[in-house]
Amino acid sequence: MIQTQEVHFESRLHGNDIPRMPIRSKRLSLKKRFIGGVMFLSFGFLLACSPSAPPSETVPGPTLRSPTKTAAPSEAVIAKASSSKKEDAGKGDSIAQTYWHPAKFKAHPLYLERKLTESDLKNRTLRELSLMRNMIFARVGNTFVKPWLNDYFRQFEWYVPQQAIAFHRLSPFDRDNAAFIAKYEASFTHDDLSQMRESLFAKKAEHKMRSEDERELHLIAARLGEWSGDAEMPLQDRNPLEDPNALQFQLKTTQLDKMSRRDLRLLRNTIFARYGRSFKSDLLTHHFWSMKWYKPNSNYSDALLSDIDKRNIQLIQSMENKLGGALTDDDHAHEIGWYGGA
Repeated sequence: MIQTQEVHFESRLHGNDIPRMPIRSKRLSLKKRFIGGVMFLSFGFLLACSPSAPPSETVPGPTLRSPTKTAAPSEAVIAKASSSKKEDAGKGDSIAQTYWHPAKFKAHPLYLERKLTESDLKNRTLRELSLMRNMIFARVGNTFVKPWLNDYFRQFEWYVPQQAIAFHRLSPFDRDNAAFIAKYEASFTHDDLSQMRESLFAKKAEHKMRSEDERELHLIAARLGEWSGDAEMPLQDRNPLEDPNALQFQLKTTQLDKMSRRDLRLLRNTIFARYGRSFKSDLLTHHFWSMKWYKPNSNYSDALLSDIDKRNIQLIQSMENKLGGALTDDDHAHEIGWYGGA
């Protein structure tokens, strides 16, 4: 019997003499190699004959993921979420919690990422100024009650209304610019606004009015407190901000449900202003001084209010409470609520 020599790892590690492999070991090694080669070729032949998946598809199996990265939603998913949000406001609020993508905001001529100057605002319409101011808040998910603002911002894919507005996302420039724009808007005098209105009336007479001009006319009317719409519209159906004489009648919720908290506060105090009440609030004082009909009355008292006035005040307050309560000058100074959604 031919004796085989066992090869130990110790001899490989500690000695230079590597024992020669006996003949029988060589034959066994050759046999094993031959069998292994046959099995390999057979396996390759079976794979070649079996149907294979298209190159673009992946073979089912476990997927390896990087532990430091998470997969971002695809553009198609984001677009689908945006589309659903535009169709259903209620669903949009829930989608906003998942698909908030500020990076999708693209450059817009009404938004500047720097400190604004007066030259940036000069010769702009009230509509443009309002859009500039509200663009700041739209970028952080502010929800707009006014249909014209809501419709404008919902055309952009980046706009996703949030249930909880992310005011912390506002930059110092954003906060300062919102205040700067609002102050510039408030600087228009009665004569300035009247001249702007006359210019629009001239365009209307020439049948050159655009939808943007119609919106501008409504904004000017609300600032002047003077009706500029259809003269044949019944007084009780008019927007009371645009025609305070409508406050002679009992207001309807349909006249108020599209107003912001800022507008509701102005309307509620318009009831008092019609009797000449003076205001401690600088904001309200400045607002009513631009209205030609406002005359401060040193003898004012709440006894001058009619029963209709009192019911209208209660109705306006109930609408304010639905939106989170009445705004104050403190909101204006610290929470920017006076500017947002106005």
